Formats: sequence, structure tokens, C-alpha cells
Amino acid sequence: MKKNLQRLVLDVFMLLAIALFFKKNVLTLSYHEIAGLAIILLFVLHLIINRKWIVTVTKKFFDKSVKTRTKVGYVVDFLLLVCFIIILVTGIMISKIVFHFEAPNSAKLLHFMCSALVLILMGVHLGLHWPFFKNYLKKWFSFLGKAKNVIGVIILIAVVGFGGYSLYNSSVLRWLSLPFQAGTAPGQGSDHAPGQGQGLGNGSGQARGQQVSITFSSIVSTLLSYLTIMLLFATLTVLIDKAIVYLCSKKRVKLE
Repeated sequence: MKKNLQRLVLDVFMLLAIALFFKKNVLTLSYHEIAGLAIILLFVLHLIINRKWIVTVTKKFFDKSVKTRTKVGYVVDFLLLVCFIIILVTGIMISKIVFHFEAPNSAKLLHFMCSALVLILMGVHLGLHWPFFKNYLKKWFSFLGKAKNVIGVIILIAVVGFGGYSLYNSSVLRWLSLPFQAGTAPGQGSDHAPGQGQGLGNGSGQARGQQVSITFSSIVSTLLSYLTIMLLFATLTVLIDKAIVYLCSKKRVKLE
């Protein structure tokens, strides 16, 4: 139980830190670069904590005894690792504070694309581990009685609605297509391009190196926007998972 709680605290901390990366000036560019390096270490720590599961699934990945959900979770975590490595390397290449390299435009494109992928993959990761989080939520809010179900539905609708709104108004979907848009620079082709109004660039027309005021409202709005996008994909994952389980059970009944 203690290990599960440690895992939960680490996951929540990583989610909050990752959400704040999507507007690089919300906590200054220095935070974006330095904390970006630190989050990689946290992800490695996450892997170390779950090393037994990783080793076990790796050895038995093609074994029929391993559930499909487990295999999907393994693939998602592997893709997250690949994305984090690419973000780390490209982040160093395009760094303006910690490092100073003349990076090719392709490094920026990969950095933005993999950042968007991490947002989606983290959502899928959360959805696949929903039973784990659900147990803690039931325990913590047991004092609400049956009302917790109604409150939970209301919160879910609000989160999904705001997550869809945030996804539509962010540059996430455009970042995913950047590497496939020949001749498109990260700061071109969209009114919300990185380096402009929203997103990883979030320069808002400010000159490079200009001080950006840090406000509580900007931090909260950034957290809400990108956490709800993650939770949107988490919800979709849970619904798809339940639909597959339902269809498989119906098929099994027919066969019997």
C-alpha cells in the first residue's frame, strides 16, 4: 500500500509538472528548460519503481497469459520513454538558457510533436490505470456516500467538456502534424503557433529574453487546460476499454 501511494504521488507530481511545460513562459523559460531535465529523471524513477512489472511483462510479452490491456500499457509506456528521450535531446539542442546550440528546424518540429504525443499518451496511461486511481478516490471520498457518484458524473462531464474545448483552442493537434508539413516552421501556419499566442512557444509577441510576469491565474489556467486534455484522452481510453470488454463478453455468450 505504501508503495502504491508513493507511485500515486509521483504520478500526480509528474502530471502537474508536465502540464506546466506546454506554455514555456508561464513559470519562465528557465523553469521550462531546467525542470524539463528534472522531469526526465522523475520518469526514470517511475520506471525504477515499476521495474518488476516491466521485467515481467518484457519476458512474457508474447505469452497468451498476459492480458491485452497489460500489453497495451507496456507499449504506451515504451512510447512515452521514446518521446521523453526525443524531447530531452531536442530540448537541449534548442535550449536558450541552459545550453546554446544552433539547432536545425527539424529539432523544433520533433520537440513540439513529441510533446503533443506525451500529452495524449499520458492520458491513455491514466485511462489504462483507472482501476488503480478509482480505488483511492472511493476511499478518500467515501464520506460523501451515494452522492459521490452524482458528483463524480458532474465532474466528469465538466472535465471532458473543458478538455475538448482546450484541445480545440490549443496547438496540440497542429503540433502532431508539424513534421509532415513540408516547409512549415514551428512559428508559422497557425494563429496559435508555438512562439505566438498559445502553446509551447507562448511568446505572445514578446522579444526574446523579455521578462514575463508570473501570475496565479496563468498557472491555474495552464494546469486546467492541459490536465483536462490529458483527462479527456483518459476518459476516451476508459470508455473504449469498457466497450471492448462488453463486446468480448457478448461474443463469448454467443459462442457458449
